[in-house]
Amino acid sequence: MTVQRLELLRAIAAASGDAKDVTFTAIVERLGELREERRGHVNSTRTIESILQRLMGNASSSSPSTTNKFFANEKLEGQWFTLTKPTYSDCLGFNDDGDPMYRLGRMSFEMFFPGDLICAIQAVFNPIMKVVPPSSKDPSSFSVPKTLQEEVKLALAKDSGTVLKTYHIVVAFTIEPYSPCFGADSPNRIVSCPIRGIMTTYGYVLPDPTTPDRLSVWFSGGKISCGEDKKSREFQVWKEIFGCPNNFKGGRREKRRRTFREGAMVFAAKMMMGATGYDDAMDEKTGEMSYTFTRPMGGHAKTYVDILHLDENIRVMRGHAGTLYAFARMKP
Repeated sequence: MTVQRLELLRAIAAASGDAKDVTFTAIVERLGELREERRGHVNSTRTIESILQRLMGNASSSSPSTTNKFFANEKLEGQWFTLTKPTYSDCLGFNDDGDPMYRLGRMSFEMFFPGDLICAIQAVFNPIMKVVPPSSKDPSSFSVPKTLQEEVKLALAKDSGTVLKTYHIVVAFTIEPYSPCFGADSPNRIVSCPIRGIMTTYGYVLPDPTTPDRLSVWFSGGKISCGEDKKSREFQVWKEIFGCPNNFKGGRREKRRRTFREGAMVFAAKMMMGATGYDDAMDEKTGEMSYTFTRPMGGHAKTYVDILHLDENIRVMRGHAGTLYAFARMKP
């Protein structure tokens, strides 16, 4: 496995994080084959042990465990750095530092406005930790898909054998300085230097009870915040962008409105996932904005990731749509 891991890291570096690279996908497939071989060996060993125990009259021996070994493994927990490129659609190219650029709307389910604000992604993190049962009267501070609500209640109960874990996606980005290629009406028009921000999408995972090494995933909302000093000029520009988004028409500022496409996406999120908060005003003191999915999509065999490889330093996963992801553990 160590040799395969080194090959994987070399492939990621050679492909510049492109998860669709042929060499990278071939190594991932080999990791999957090794995982299946190892699982088959373990199952065969357990079967032999079970037969021997029965022959020896040990009828009280326990049956082979069907738990998700990766989910129960504490190696899964920690702060992870995403090695592969962001998978948002419609990349607009790269800035001078080589960071991929996207519309803010593409990065946030169109929940944050103005959606056509051009941002560059510096890094993506994936913190995974056990969810500690809340002590407040409210049994949960996040939304859960209807089909998973009973399992989550069980996971949050004391002495429960089920464990709920976070699967947050934390994106470090910059609002890009204006460029003529952004268009005359771009909200980046008032940006003269990069403005740092953090966007967090709150996610959670439960082990799939029927498929080994599979985690069922859902997202319950998100938050965006400014990474600049509150007394800085950059923070003032941040508040000007999000406090009252404007268009620039003929040199004049006009209140910006969502495009038809953006409005349609927001309407769909509202109808399908119960999206709320996306039109709430920005917090003037902190510059933060947030949204919530009151009816998040998800459930076993619906939205999930399969763990293909996991050790002390590297994690490789495949999403339900076939997308590959590679992560490196960040040292404390």
